[in-house]
Amino acid sequence: MDMRKKKFFAMTDQNRLTLDPTRPETLMEKYGIKRDAYYDRLKFLGIKHQKDSEHRCYLTDEQVNLMDELDLYIKENGKMEGFANNNSENNSGAMVKSEDTAIEQSSENIYVEPENPTDNLDVGQLIRKAAQLKARELATPDLVVRELANRMEEDDLPEDLKEKVSAVREAVNPKWTPGQLADTILAQYRSSRS
Repeated sequence: MDMRKKKFFAMTDQNRLTLDPTRPETLMEKYGIKRDAYYDRLKFLGIKHQKDSEHRCYLTDEQVNLMDELDLYIKENGKMEGFANNNSENNSGAMVKSEDTAIEQSSENIYVEPENPTDNLDVGQLIRKAAQLKARELATPDLVVRELANRMEEDDLPEDLKEKVSAVREAVNPKWTPGQLADTILAQYRSSRS
């Protein structure tokens, strides 16, 4: 059997095993990332797409699980570096499949899903982080307004507000100087004595 037929039968067998293949666009949407970030993650993990009989790319369940773990790590740490399950020489537990080969370095299924998806999550911490994010989102417009006000000068004000500022200045500033006020008081005092 020539190499092309072997490859075709191998791909057909893979397609039968993958009933609901996970497509790249599905994962990009799931992780909220763009195409470049998606391919950066694949490259980092050493993952190559599988192709179905229609030559459409997909990832195996094992590859998706590895991508999910990396996504969780990035959300917690803000970067890919330091992720322990990538396909490096130091990692003997990763699973990577390419079009022609499947290399499984660990026989046990390390991707056991809990019955309740929240079992492994600290719900209180997630709620707190979400609340902090919402609080910041709510406070940001007021903080921006405060900073705009700090940077404005009187000439930046509309005419109606300039008039209000002038009116307040006149109300709080005395209409008499201390010398004029002293002269008036002294004159009243002297006239009352006579």
